[in-house]
Amino acid sequence: MIELKGGKTAPRLLEDLDNYDPRRPSILGCNLLINLPRQHEDDELPTTISRHKNQCRHQWDLKDNQCHLPLIIGRPDPKEVSSVAAFCKHCRCHLKLSIDFPSGGASPCPSEEFPLHHFIYRAEESDPRIKPAVSAKIDPYGDWEELLSFQCSTTECSAKLRTHMRSPHLRPEWIDLLTNKDLIKLRAEKAMSEDPARFEGHAVPLPSEVLSNLRTYILNALREDNRRTISAHNKRWLLCLGDACAELLRYIGFVREDDSWLVPPADTSAAVPITNPINVLLEDVEKELLALLLQRPDDEKRASKVQYGLTSASQYLAKALGTENCEKALNRG
Repeated sequence: MIELKGGKTAPRLLEDLDNYDPRRPSILGCNLLINLPRQHEDDELPTTISRHKNQCRHQWDLKDNQCHLPLIIGRPDPKEVSSVAAFCKHCRCHLKLSIDFPSGGASPCPSEEFPLHHFIYRAEESDPRIKPAVSAKIDPYGDWEELLSFQCSTTECSAKLRTHMRSPHLRPEWIDLLTNKDLIKLRAEKAMSEDPARFEGHAVPLPSEVLSNLRTYILNALREDNRRTISAHNKRWLLCLGDACAELLRYIGFVREDDSWLVPPADTSAAVPITNPINVLLEDVEKELLALLLQRPDDEKRASKVQYGLTSASQYLAKALGTENCEKALNRG
């Protein structure tokens, strides 16, 4: 595999971002974003980077509060730093793409002379923490993150592009606690058996209700000025979460104090785009819970009565990279 010395046009890089899954490197053991496939004279040998059979074809949706979105209409402002923060509704990994013009961008692409960015990989400014050489040893569900840097080769533009991808926050064992009907039934029936009179008429919650309730607690933490406490004996809390989910709750930022849980200390006055680590974590987890809710059966989704509004990031990613007028970019799957 050869290093990306020849560079990539913006539409190709955008297409590769949709297909790049750091958890599952390609069959040839390369990094789809920063490597080019081998060139072969023999037509029977592969000249493309073969995808792993379980590789995710991402569908990116916005994380609104972490974005500084480019204007959809008009040319890019070389004085502005545009950023698009997104998550994949399928695999729940996170992406932040930012682009700026540190050299002033006298004539930023796309222009009449240079209709597309041509990006060169900058290894010295990157941190590819997932190494293709040891890809087989990487836990696909473990924590990972990767920062890659590129620069437009056009002197009049010199746009600097950064992509930051990271793993989902919710681990498989936590997702099991939230969605496994047997585990939910076990903890709900335990709570009901300890105080039958108090829980009379209550039913075991559906996985969609568990996901939705945790998501509501997080949204309230992001919206309410005063830090709330939740009684550890709250009936909805016990049926859906309780002490069985303590590790997950502490990771998100909940704190147990005697017989209460303090909600995460979000900064509700933070300006957008948010940079406060607690706010970023809470929005990330909220979006992951939403993705999991979307994957539940239709009857469960109807029962939870949750609004599932998502905003596709595709047009904003295309605009940030100046490919909004490319038919291929606008019609990516």
